[in-house]
Amino acid sequence: MTPPAVLSVASEVPQSVGVSSSAALEVATARALGAGDDDPLALARLCQEAENHVVGALGSLMAASHAGYDAMGLGHPASTALVHELLAGPGVHGARSSGGGCGGTVVVVCDAGALDDRRDLIR
Repeated sequence: MTPPAVLSVASEVPQSVGVSSSAALEVATARALGAGDDDPLALARLCQEAENHVVGALGSLMAASHAGYDAMGLGHPASTALVHELLAGPGVHGARSSGGGCGGTVVVVCDAGALDDRRDLIR
């Protein structure tokens, strides 16, 4: 059995500014645990694959939560149409309705910049 590890992270990599701060954290964590000494490029690819898998799983869960929301009659036609429109766009990994009332809110998980040309949808 692998013993647990306790890590403390300090970084000067800015968050959420398109410089892959999450990828840098993944690679640094793997290196701190002793991985990647033989092939750093393979380690970077492995970390990228892991991150894409997690984001993809989150997107699938969001789509299922949205389908259940609509199936119970809790959705609004406008927010449902928006979710489907967003999911068809490039770089969007998940979208779902949240809240209630007159349309509620739509939550989206997407790549940075994926909605730049869709500013008309954001209020």
